[in-house]
Amino acid sequence: MIRVYYGDTMVGQFPWNGEACTLAQALTNSGLGMDMPCGGRGRCGKCKVQATGDICPMDAQEREKLTPTEIQTGFRLACKAVICGENVQITVPTSGALQVELGTVSGDMAWSPWASGLGLSVDIGTTTVAAYLWDLDCRRPLGVSACKNPQECFGADVISRLETSLKGEGPALQACIRQCLADLASELCDKAERSPREITGAVITGNTSMLYLLCGYEVRDLAFAPFSANHRFGEYMTASELGFPWNKDCRIYLPPCISAYVGADISCGLLACDVLSHPGSALLADVGTNGEIVLLYGGKLLCCATAAGPAFEGVGISCGSSAVPGAIDRVELRDGRLQIHTIAEQPAESLCGSGLMDAVNCLVQRGDIEDTGFMETEAIPLSGSIALTRSDIRAFQLAKSAVCAGIETLLATAGISPDKIDTVWLSGGFGSKLSADSAASIGLFPAILSEKAIPAGNTAASGAARLLCDSNALIEIRKIADLAETVELANNPVFQEKFMENMMLGEVR
Repeated sequence: MIRVYYGDTMVGQFPWNGEACTLAQALTNSGLGMDMPCGGRGRCGKCKVQATGDICPMDAQEREKLTPTEIQTGFRLACKAVICGENVQITVPTSGALQVELGTVSGDMAWSPWASGLGLSVDIGTTTVAAYLWDLDCRRPLGVSACKNPQECFGADVISRLETSLKGEGPALQACIRQCLADLASELCDKAERSPREITGAVITGNTSMLYLLCGYEVRDLAFAPFSANHRFGEYMTASELGFPWNKDCRIYLPPCISAYVGADISCGLLACDVLSHPGSALLADVGTNGEIVLLYGGKLLCCATAAGPAFEGVGISCGSSAVPGAIDRVELRDGRLQIHTIAEQPAESLCGSGLMDAVNCLVQRGDIEDTGFMETEAIPLSGSIALTRSDIRAFQLAKSAVCAGIETLLATAGISPDKIDTVWLSGGFGSKLSADSAASIGLFPAILSEKAIPAGNTAASGAARLLCDSNALIEIRKIADLAETVELANNPVFQEKFMENMMLGEVR
């Protein structure tokens, strides 16, 4: 029997089918996806678990990534260790809580809820999921909880999950995210000493693909040209339709998406920023795995989505990780030396998105990396065994160039220059934590915008909360979705030109 534990809690057991499989595959079968920034190649050492029983001996590559103490206490790399018998126990450590930008959980808002009793607002991010419990009668938040999106084990980004769904794994993608939301709701209710049966209303937001996968819709229209979403949401479903064990009369509102790749998370973000009442011109940049950008000018909304890739989430970076304790999140250059800061002041173990941005900027300023991205050495150490490689720099260049080219394409389409922008809202976990000065210095956006940048937090979650607690917001978000116009970038000559130009590391004027 293969037994899987999360800390001291058994989360799954199943018989061995006689075929060799990695520990990571066994964990996936139990609903526990491992964080494998290197794609399961055994290079990053981030998927350490304790395992005993019928497991093949470790090879030299696996042994290199483990300390003598870890080897002695039964740690293995989940992506490398292979099950070769029927008696195996796998234990996933519970240390290393994910740091998630949770957004506004404030009772200081207009109250006119369309439900009563308990309400739930949820943001399904590609990387993380955040949920909020509300007492709609007493007009106050009761709690918030977050976790990694369990669909990550099917792929780090939206495209890979769509491909997985097309291969017949749609029901599995749907089941794991539904179970995730049900578990978060139960956890929040337990802490508040309430019952999930009291949940009579919920708002669930996310990008278009996340909502498709939640509802179990066919994703072919999102995966293939002309990428025109058949489902734009902006509608209610029932808890029973989505398989949630909440109140039998519970209604769930799925906010409107703007297009196939500009989803409900962005319409909620614009709602949270009060974009319809904002004077002048502004930019909303949700910089993460999917770089969605919205330009407000002259009462109009122009949107685009750039394929930034998961580098800003720490995925695909040799020493990358999500924002967990021990991840380097800030780097400064002082007297020619790199000064690092880690989350929770823990010893440096990895590098998250904001730390990656700072590190590249500092290394360019110090001359270790040329503005073309060229490095004389294969890797440049940051702290201990943590280093940036040539492939890391390339991944960063592609991600930052896509975002900056998207911004410049929207500005060119509107016919306005960057100096005409009054406000830049930086949203999402990465966007809210990055240094605006580093971002401008390295070329994530035109330099003149740095002094106008405002960390906005998880605007998607804030907008979802407002939709739950104020029925008037339902009218406002529909106006936002109807007003927004999407600029396609795939064959846009301005985007293609700007993308090549912005591969350089340095300020964009």
